[in-house]
Amino acid sequence: MNSKLIRVALLAFSLAGGSLGATAQHKYHHQANAITESPWGVAAHPLRPVEWESIGKVKALCQEAGIRWMRTDFSFSYICQSPDTLYFDKYDQLLEQLQQGGMQVLPILQGYDWEIKNKRPQAWPLYQHPEEWRRYVRATVQRYHHRLKYWEIWNEQDGGFWKPKPDAAQYVTLLKIAYEEIKAIDPTCQVVIGGLVSWNAPYLQDMYKAGAKGYFDILAVHPYQWGPDASAKTLREMEAFQSVMQAHQQGHLPVWITEGGSSTFTGALTLQQPDFMIQAIRYALTKIAKTPAAALTIGVAMSPRVKNLEEEAGSRPWLPGIKLKSIAFDNLATLDPQQCPVLIGTEGLNIDAPMLEPLKDYVKRGGLLLAVNKLPFFTVHTQGADGIWRAADQPEKTYPFFHMGFEAFWTKPGIPVSTHHVQLAPAALAAGLPPVKDIYMDRFLSAKNMAPGDHYYPIIQAFDKDGRLAGEAMALYTSKDWKGGILASTASVESGVTETVQANLLQRVYLTYLAAGIQKIFWYDLHNDGTMKGEREHNFGLMHYDWTPKPAWYAYKAMTAALGDHPAFVKRISGKDNQVWALVFKRKEDGKHVLAIWSVDEQTNFRLNHKKKDKPVMTGTGTQVHFIPLEYRIKDYTIQ
Repeated sequence: MNSKLIRVALLAFSLAGGSLGATAQHKYHHQANAITESPWGVAAHPLRPVEWESIGKVKALCQEAGIRWMRTDFSFSYICQSPDTLYFDKYDQLLEQLQQGGMQVLPILQGYDWEIKNKRPQAWPLYQHPEEWRRYVRATVQRYHHRLKYWEIWNEQDGGFWKPKPDAAQYVTLLKIAYEEIKAIDPTCQVVIGGLVSWNAPYLQDMYKAGAKGYFDILAVHPYQWGPDASAKTLREMEAFQSVMQAHQQGHLPVWITEGGSSTFTGALTLQQPDFMIQAIRYALTKIAKTPAAALTIGVAMSPRVKNLEEEAGSRPWLPGIKLKSIAFDNLATLDPQQCPVLIGTEGLNIDAPMLEPLKDYVKRGGLLLAVNKLPFFTVHTQGADGIWRAADQPEKTYPFFHMGFEAFWTKPGIPVSTHHVQLAPAALAAGLPPVKDIYMDRFLSAKNMAPGDHYYPIIQAFDKDGRLAGEAMALYTSKDWKGGILASTASVESGVTETVQANLLQRVYLTYLAAGIQKIFWYDLHNDGTMKGEREHNFGLMHYDWTPKPAWYAYKAMTAALGDHPAFVKRISGKDNQVWALVFKRKEDGKHVLAIWSVDEQTNFRLNHKKKDKPVMTGTGTQVHFIPLEYRIKDYTIQ
């Protein structure tokens, strides 16, 4: 991005159509220099009432933490809520507030179906009404292009934000229109593709196939959880994404992370009863006529996409004391339930299609299959003839396939949107499982799709606010044709990270991705979205719902204070142990070098030495990030 052009454009800006005064010119000139190039961002919802009412606090907390960018929606459903009138009032106010607080804004141009359906049904879905989309983009960019030089087009269009299912060709239709309109208004503006769910190389390939090349300047992704220092899976997916870019001669394009983070939600089940799943597994084994061994052997089924079995962690917090064994896909079809009586089949919504048959066959041979969290087997990933894996929601196929069922508020009248009223089923309680209560639920297992002779064993039951049974949070499915069974749970068996771990994760994610060449990173999100401890979506914030900062906010502040507004990555200092990361950054403000150093392993010791000193510059252990100003030449430092 040409910073001179940015300064010229900002100096020309006037919301009311007049010219800026000298004071305003100086303000925007300063912002262009100090903010535009900064990598420090946050995703937020500043126009929601709870945040808008505290906008002064939002500005102050962001400013103190060194946050320079805020990403937020500029929605079609508000701006174009009337076919005859455009509404920009709240965005005018928002920009004034944030830019007075020393922040730049990354706007998301979007028109989500559920937002438009009631207000402007004649414009829904937008990909079938390109002129409506064109009018919205043109008007919004025309109004704000002097102030806003980057425009993100949609959000997670490869996931649940595109209805009825992701379709790259439909998305590219809108992307092309947006690019043409934005560049016609202001060629200095940059077009950012809507942030993809993680490093979604298959969808990126589909975008190129649909003609997206040449219609964006920056790619955006949303990789949550750990970065490439701690996750071999993340590194593999990032490299696959970069390979697609290079195959289309676009490896040079900037990549931004416009969402990333980790939730601090507490799964009520394991919080109340840490070994509940182990007890449930033993209960389920007795129901399928298996005698549980004193020491359980539990495997983890690997997708055919996973070639490095070490990608999977050797344990799960919800299976305390159990060391897991990764089972390669090629071995699933012959896996002996006597040798591996329990197998984790899926831990969430997603399953790769080739795994369905061998997992079912494992159950038929007598194994106990674990399918946990949200709605297991809901989204199926299938590899096409072109080698690309594509996802589609297919519960209408997978649930009958496994003789399972579920209900949710959208499947059956009377099913609650959510509830926390649960209790142990009488038979499970009589068998000695510990009682549970107050667990957040919004999806419910059922006996639907079971055949004559099948058996359904409720373990945790869920009720609506009036005490009516909504379904099960956990249940065991068996069939007359199976020797084994499926232990399923839509209640979360896991928890998010602790607030301390979230803070550590934040710094390491920023540092490793900046070192990998990522230009900007927006933490999701600024502020907890609610107060329910057991709801994942309520607990991603840097701050609690009452605006008290979490450790992650302090970690952000410490990081930006150490590295400055616009740090440049210089090099990684290698040591004998690859578990130790030592990254050198150069501060733009004073040209000084700062070392960020930590270990991926909590037990690893490390030492920073300098050849001119007779003792270490510093010593450390574990994952805490240390920021060390370097006084001498970088090449004279070593890590041991």
